[in-house]
Amino acid sequence: MSSTLIKTLVLLTLTSLTVADLHTNAICIDVAKSGAYLYNAGATQASCNNYKKRNTGGEQWDKCPDCYMKTSTGIPHCRSDASHLGGDEITYYCKQNGAANALTL
Repeated sequence: MSSTLIKTLVLLTLTSLTVADLHTNAICIDVAKSGAYLYNAGATQASCNNYKKRNTGGEQWDKCPDCYMKTSTGIPHCRSDASHLGGDEITYYCKQNGAANALTL
């Protein structure tokens, strides 16, 4: 089993598929032929950068001035200490950056 798949499985124990809520952590994922989720590092980094630049209104999820990449449990992920990450919004950026979906916590 690849180390990326193992790391993804570890992170999956801490996350769920995105919903329209606010979150503190997010990663972008792809889906293997087996159905397993695979961490997409490039899309995660790009999506975090996109979200940090976002300024689309006055709601909490419309801006993420505190978005940054953080590594814990061995997996770099997008972090917002003030819970600015909207599930729908980070999923949009993940898909725009070539991933299949997003996982949030």
